[in-house]
Amino acid sequence: MKKKVSFLFLWVFMQIACIENIKSQITCYSGINNGSYHQIATDIKKISSQKIEVRKTVGSVENFESILLSERPTIAFVQFDELLYQRMEDSIQKTKDLSNIRILFPLGEEVVHLIVNKNSKISSLKDLKKKKVVCGNKLFGTRRTAEVIKKLLGIQWTDVDSELDDGMNLLLYEQVDAVLFVAAYPVKKFMELNKLYHTRIKLVDIAKEMSGVNYMTLDSIEKTVYHKTKIPANTYIWQKEECETFAVPFMVITNVTEKNAANVAIIDKLLSEIQANFSLLKESGHEIWKKMELDYEEFDFPLYPGIKEKLKK
Repeated sequence: MKKKVSFLFLWVFMQIACIENIKSQITCYSGINNGSYHQIATDIKKISSQKIEVRKTVGSVENFESILLSERPTIAFVQFDELLYQRMEDSIQKTKDLSNIRILFPLGEEVVHLIVNKNSKISSLKDLKKKKVVCGNKLFGTRRTAEVIKKLLGIQWTDVDSELDDGMNLLLYEQVDAVLFVAAYPVKKFMELNKLYHTRIKLVDIAKEMSGVNYMTLDSIEKTVYHKTKIPANTYIWQKEECETFAVPFMVITNVTEKNAANVAIIDKLLSEIQANFSLLKESGHEIWKKMELDYEEFDFPLYPGIKEKLKK
């Protein structure tokens, strides 16, 4: 009888421990395998003493949709234009509750890559009018940026739903006119392209078209979401010249607010570990850590409570 009681007690204890472990777990919605988001998420997981479940996704839009449904302490990688887009949509349709979403910390910027064939006459975004453009499926952050570009510049093209690998293959054999891709450079897949691509593709300068184009926010005040940047020459073996383009901020968001003290403690611990290991992240993590500064600029979106004080250099 004692053995049965002892076994029952042990079983109950293990179940409680298991439940507590699940509760303390952080879910992280990242990105495609070997993509920038997934690599950065893996970096964070390596330096954290807490259990982090890194989930692969197709990108920014899926990440946002997923974090809205999550009940656990959750972090996710998103582009800033995705946040503003979702808030604008919610203000009109009232279909989503964004009240628990907070910016945890900015990571830097993602750069718009417009790639065409070497012999293409496309030399600007406006030249994409009525063309076939690979920009991922509707859950890709790139697709969201593409939608915003169309609205801001008043142009239309045909979106081709395709993964990046397949899209580049379609471009190589001239079955599409261009590939649009938004990511922090250097993009690993562009660095590892087969030699067959090296003399047959090029990046297009697009910075001038987006210069001075602002994003209308909820309060009808125009905010500069996109800004000029450059992809240095020889970032990719097939890219010999500097490319002038534009970038969008990307960041980590969370569903944890001051309403839940236990969850705040979990996220606060994660922040302290990132800060304590920041030098290591810069040294051995994704290239974005070297460019990232733990400073905050003002974003037109709610911040995680006390983040400026909690995450300092």
